[in-house]
Amino acid sequence: MMFNKWSLTWRLTVLIMAGVGTILTAVIGYSYFSAKQLLEEEMMREAQHVAATVTSRIEVSSRRVEGMAQGLAAVMEVMPVSTEQSYQLMEKFLQGQEDVFGTAVALPATKNHPAGIGAYLYRTYGGLQKLSLGPAQAYETKDWYLLPVEMKSAVWSEPYFDEGISNVLMATYSAPVFSASDPETVRGVVTGDMSLTILSGLLDSLELGRENYAFIISGQGRFIAHPTGGYVMRESIFSVAEGLQDSGLYELGQKMIQGQKGYVAHTSKVNGKIGWVMYMPIPSTGWSLGIFFSRDELMARVFDLSRTQWYLGIGGFLLLCFVVLGIARSITRPLRQLEQATQKLAAGNFEATIPAISGRDEVARLAEAFMIMISELKIYMEMMQATVAAKERIASELRIASSIQMGLVPKEFPPFPERTDFELFALLEPAREVGGDFYDFFFLDEETETLYLVIGDVSDKGIGAALFMAIARTLLRSLVREKREPGELLSRLNDELSRNNESCMFVTLFCGAVHLPSGVCRYASGGHCPPMLLKTTGQLVYLNQAKGPVIGGMEGMTYTEGSCLLEADDMLLLYTDGVTEAANKDEELFGEARLEAALCNRREAAPDVLLREVREELHEFAAGAEQSDDITMLAFRYWGFSKVLK
Repeated sequence: MMFNKWSLTWRLTVLIMAGVGTILTAVIGYSYFSAKQLLEEEMMREAQHVAATVTSRIEVSSRRVEGMAQGLAAVMEVMPVSTEQSYQLMEKFLQGQEDVFGTAVALPATKNHPAGIGAYLYRTYGGLQKLSLGPAQAYETKDWYLLPVEMKSAVWSEPYFDEGISNVLMATYSAPVFSASDPETVRGVVTGDMSLTILSGLLDSLELGRENYAFIISGQGRFIAHPTGGYVMRESIFSVAEGLQDSGLYELGQKMIQGQKGYVAHTSKVNGKIGWVMYMPIPSTGWSLGIFFSRDELMARVFDLSRTQWYLGIGGFLLLCFVVLGIARSITRPLRQLEQATQKLAAGNFEATIPAISGRDEVARLAEAFMIMISELKIYMEMMQATVAAKERIASELRIASSIQMGLVPKEFPPFPERTDFELFALLEPAREVGGDFYDFFFLDEETETLYLVIGDVSDKGIGAALFMAIARTLLRSLVREKREPGELLSRLNDELSRNNESCMFVTLFCGAVHLPSGVCRYASGGHCPPMLLKTTGQLVYLNQAKGPVIGGMEGMTYTEGSCLLEADDMLLLYTDGVTEAANKDEELFGEARLEAALCNRREAAPDVLLREVREELHEFAAGAEQSDDITMLAFRYWGFSKVLK
């Protein structure tokens, strides 16, 4: 391998220049293709603008013809006129309408209108020329008359040469004239003619370049305007494609007569150039406009730009080669010393010493930087070891705190297996290792037969919220022996938690006391979400009679009580806002409506099945979005004595 025998200086120079040459080639190549793409896009935008301008101008002319014909037809429907009066009307309608070449009124004689009208008024160099449409013209057999009569709607004709009358290439817009006594009967036709000679002038006025051109085809593919004069009204795009056996041209014609819009690669049959055809429909007439742009004109601009870039690039490359060679010679000498030291460092020997290199050039600063790096790496490794140990210790403490927190809430279900007058299930899913939500249920004593249902949500997250939750739960269980009524109980709990509350934390809490023999539920709320009660009849009600402030905010607050009567098979759902405010990746909330539907759709489900399926629905809704709040739910189904008797 001859290359390996070269000196480091030459190898460094060759490798750098090879890389520079590759990058330079890539940059110039990228610039070439980017410029080509940008110019193509610019050409397409220019073509679209030109096409839109041309079609707009044709649309304006055709709309004027349509408006004139429709207006004259409307007058003929309601105003009986003679042939001479019709000429006067046509002349008035033609005044100021330079886009309208001529107009005709064809109303055959009928029993109700024995005096038919056949009049044609068109422009000549000497002014307006009248022509009577008699039997010689046989207009009743012409497409411009038959089509609107049969279709009972206005229609544009295919372009045609008006031989023998005006001797002009034109297209006719025919509007039916309905009988005033019978709106379903077509009495005759009014037409408006548009001369197509203006199209050639319009296309010739476009500044498209030497090799570019435009053409227009009719709805059946016949050339109406084309730079090759022999194509106009003599050839269609399909006949030309068939004669040249050009399937691409045939497909282009199909797209154009279907009213599509776009551009395709195309080889011109006019000048043999390769390029693109931009095509766009003219909606009112059913025609289509095509504009050919030559690739040679585009590539000429690209080649000029690339040629300049190559000249500059080669000159810069040669100059850079000499510069790199000189720099390589000055660098390689001390690099050997650094290479030996860095090998030791790479092997993990942070005690390796970097040789001192005199001077203040890059190599000397590199050696100094290596020395600083080794020193900082030692410090970093020591800090990393301490950080990893601290993180492991914190993680262990969080696991213990989570275990302690989950141990504070009841987890054994069913909690009272000997009881058959109710079913109960609850779940808690913290957003972090530890959270601030909790639930609880307990009997004060067996004599009262009153079951307390409690759910709460501390204002914060993490260990602080968990500690506050534990204090609130412990105080609640302690104070219930003194204050058994939910309202008084929450008032006393609020006073205790508000006192010396320097952290300004608070808890929203719902407390319900269900007297199992009677089904009476007394409850109070401290700023908590109102529970949902699904009656055995299917009716869903919120327990929102009792409202009060959050617990722990300020001493001296009072909490009103509400009550409801539970009947056999009623389901009570307690939940925290972590359920309704669960969000998906689009930041859409789960909401109360979805929770109501989930509860109503599972009315017959047992509490444990209900909560697990609701939690699964929450997870599917979140679709992988990070859980932002604790999710806590408690479901209580009251059976009363109905199930006890069974």
